[in-house]
Amino acid sequence: MKNFNKKEFIDFALENRVVGFKAPPFELNSGRISSWYVNWRNILKDVYKSDILTDYIIAFTDSLELNPDTFHGVREGASLLGALTQYKWAKQSKNYGPESHSFSMGRGKSKDHGDPKDKDFVGYPKGKIIVLEDVTTTALSLLEEIVKIREAGEAEIIAVYGLTNRMESTPSIADGYLKKGVYTRFVDAFEKITGKFNSYDGNMSVQQAFEKLGILFYALSDARELLPEAFRRFKPNDKILSELKKQLDNPFVSLVSYSELIGQDDLIKDERIYKPTVFGSS
Repeated sequence: MKNFNKKEFIDFALENRVVGFKAPPFELNSGRISSWYVNWRNILKDVYKSDILTDYIIAFTDSLELNPDTFHGVREGASLLGALTQYKWAKQSKNYGPESHSFSMGRGKSKDHGDPKDKDFVGYPKGKIIVLEDVTTTALSLLEEIVKIREAGEAEIIAVYGLTNRMESTPSIADGYLKKGVYTRFVDAFEKITGKFNSYDGNMSVQQAFEKLGILFYALSDARELLPEAFRRFKPNDKILSELKKQLDNPFVSLVSYSELIGQDDLIKDERIYKPTVFGSS
């Protein structure tokens, strides 16, 4: 795969049921309630499909003309993704050889003693790093991983990727759906990265949050590209759509409205609402 084709990537996700709808609504890790899901673990359970997925990530990286030393996955959901991508990236590198590339994985639970590299990591991410996340909702896990990487030192984070950006807001103190502690943890991580007290000034998009942090953020797909086509293919019932409308039209949760993502029946049939950006062709 020489070039990243976003439409093919989205087709790959939908064909493998990475995206779908659920009734009744379920709770996300953040505590927010959702009637639609994104589950990349369905891909990572399978070697063949994981091989294709890592090809997409590397093609995406090439399209952005980035040249990392290390791909590192957010613990624990994206740890395997990071390791698989790093292995393939290193093997095809021109300078591949002894000590040329590191393997890194975050520990599920930090050790209570030792060097930060050993306390928080099994193999430490070195050099220029791209941090991988499967799904970004509030981006809390990404921020906390970045804090740990920086605390251990010796690394430059050149970008972060999300396989899918749900297009939701970062935490707000007014968001009553958030689990206890999510807002405080987000603010704490944000301030540690900026080094400034009161540097987080309320809910914003994940993209905007990383712009403020001075870190490049890229999503291989997002809700605007996935949901209209998922609606066409899977045809959720009226009960799901009613719940989905309440969730998407909540200003403290979704950054794009129900009408923007799902639209009316006549718009759903209009192919103009599904034109993802294409980086080259495969």
